Amino acid sequence: MNQIIMPSTLAGRVRELATEISETMSKSVRLLSPGDIDPVIVIGILSGGAIFTADLIRLLDTPTVLAWATAQSYKGIKKELLGPPRVDLIVDWNSGFTDRRILIVDDIVETRLTMLAVVEHVARFDPRSIQTVALLRKPCFDPQIEVDYVGFDVSNDFVVGYGLDYDGLYRDLPGIWVL
Repeated sequence: MNQIIMPSTLAGRVRELATEISETMSKSVRLLSPGDIDPVIVIGILSGGAIFTADLIRLLDTPTVLAWATAQSYKGIKKELLGPPRVDLIVDWNSGFTDRRILIVDDIVETRLTMLAVVEHVARFDPRSIQTVALLRKPCFDPQIEVDYVGFDVSNDFVVGYGLDYDGLYRDLPGIWVL
């Protein structure tokens, strides 16, 4: 294995992304009655996006509510396609997504099928805005969705670490590694 992104580089870029996202989100705050807040609903895509999501929300300079989505489009290093991703939202928040600011967080966009599926699922609830962020982006010949914020562009090599896995392994590695 070869490390391609060091932990310190990751941490610095996550800070930069949090700053960019906070600046954008602060422009869309809705004025509510005194004492009410207008949180950004952050939807982290499990399981790979858990570490990135946790690090990112701690650095955002805006109130957040955390929700999770599960979606899987392939398994293993050979990227055996499992078909269109099935999206399940795991939400422990009763107010819903209607007229809310949404930030969808994913570890990596490759085919963009997962991100597209989650965006389309959330859009059905008529949110005020949907923004997307991915830690890593691989080249894609036919992008169906643009990601608003990207940490790093990487090659098509299979990568692990910082939440990214190979059949459940290597999520705990610091930094990003080519398998």
